[in-house]
Amino acid sequence: MKTSPAAALTKRDLCRRSVLLCILFLRNLAYYRTGQSERGRHLLDPSEPTVNFWRQAYSNFIDMCVLDWCKLFADKRAVHHWQKIVSDAAEFEIDLLAYLGITADKLQSLIEKFRVYRNKFVAHLDEFNVMDIPTLDLAAKAIRFFHAHVVTNEVQAGDLAGIATDTPDKFHRGYDQCVDEAARVIQRFSA
Repeated sequence: MKTSPAAALTKRDLCRRSVLLCILFLRNLAYYRTGQSERGRHLLDPSEPTVNFWRQAYSNFIDMCVLDWCKLFADKRAVHHWQKIVSDAAEFEIDLLAYLGITADKLQSLIEKFRVYRNKFVAHLDEFNVMDIPTLDLAAKAIRFFHAHVVTNEVQAGDLAGIATDTPDKFHRGYDQCVDEAARVIQRFSA
């Protein structure tokens, strides 16, 4: 009898991996946003000799944000979908929607936008000629809420040993550290 990969993972494993996906999303978001800010925008100038490198790096950052967010929010059959992690899915969804300040329909619309971008431009290069890159603000807010919920409600002491952002506060500081790291890299290429 064939078993699903999720069946082989313990609750601890699922929580650890989900927290890692949250970290990866936020890290890539920090790198992307820092590069798009005034600090790094000059590297995208067509006269810049390394412009193609920076365009590709920034594109990869946003693509990874989309992929990791989809693993947690867009694919109900995925191993790491939030419904397989949280103990009370109905309560979590109510709390998530309230935190985001949106309706279930608006969340579904966001999910669909992420799926289209992932499916039509990241996983495949289908028939669409214009990319509609999802806005990441609401997605980041959802990631922050999910992370806080998991580390506060779903894990036991020691389950997240070795993961630096095992509290919501450390998670937020981790974002700032990634912004600082990206700024230092950009500064080296700006001299």
